Amino acid sequence: MRTIEVDIDVFAAIWKQRLPNENSENQILRRVLGVGKPAEHAKEALRDGELSAKPKKEDNSSMLTSCAKREFETGKIRWVDDVYHALKALGGHATLHEIYKVVEQKRKSAGRSVPKTLEATVRRTIEDHSSDSAIFKGVDLFKKIGRGEWAIR
Repeated sequence: MRTIEVDIDVFAAIWKQRLPNENSENQILRRVLGVGKPAEHAKEALRDGELSAKPKKEDNSSMLTSCAKREFETGKIRWVDDVYHALKALGGHATLHEIYKVVEQKRKSAGRSVPKTLEATVRRTIEDHSSDSAIFKGVDLFKKIGRGEWAIR
C-alpha cells in the first residue's frame, strides 16, 4: 500500500462514491477506476442485490473523522481537524471564544505550535468550511448559529 495526499474536498468526493460494504478508499477507487477484480465482499453484495445504482451518501462528519484519523497517522493534522474536534468536544456548538480556548489547549497538549494569529486562523478555517460564509471553499462542515456562534453541520 502507498499513501497519497488529497484535499478534503477530493476525499469527500471519494467517499460520496461509496457503496455498501466498501470500507476503504482503496475499495472505492478500485471499483470507480475499474482496477483489477472487485473486492470479494462487493461481488457477494452484487449477487445478493445489495448494491444500488446510487452511491451511499456519507455525512461530512464521518468523512472528516476518517480523514482526521488518516492525517493523524501521517502526522499532518490540519486546522480544520483541530476546529472540528474542538467543536465536537464542546457538544457540537459553541462561541468563537470557547472554540479558541479548546483549539489552543489541544494544540499545546499535542506539542504543536500556537501562533499569535490563532483566533484569525480559527475564524478563517470555520468560514472556509461553512456555506453560511462568503468565503466558503468546499466541504460544508460548520453552520452559523448566531453572531460569534458556530456548530457542526
